[in-house]
Amino acid sequence: MQTIQNEAGHLEELVKAYLDAFHSRDLDRCLASFADEATIQFHTSTFQGRSAIVDWHRERFDADLRMERLEDLSIDGDTVTLEGSATSKRLRAWKLNSINGVMEIQFGNGLIRELRFKMKMDLW
Repeated sequence: MQTIQNEAGHLEELVKAYLDAFHSRDLDRCLASFADEATIQFHTSTFQGRSAIVDWHRERFDADLRMERLEDLSIDGDTVTLEGSATSKRLRAWKLNSINGVMEIQFGNGLIRELRFKMKMDLW
């Protein structure tokens, strides 16, 4: 049981370090979090491999994408799931202050293998 808790704590630290690097716009630190052939699924696009992940980060930095609120963080095996809201210059240009979403991060050997973003639609 202690080993599982230690692994979960380690994954949470890795996620927080990545988010800190992302919000600091530190591309090198962000890239150090990813495996060489990692994949990012964002909206309807897939970015695979180092070059594509560099491009994805630069585009998000240019859009000033930021997580503004973290509501939940859960860990199941090698996957960390975050729920919260994000904002960006592009969203604000569309008259949206923020969107709710889910970010799932799958790890392997201490590196991000897959990062998936999903919008969370609250229907009324």
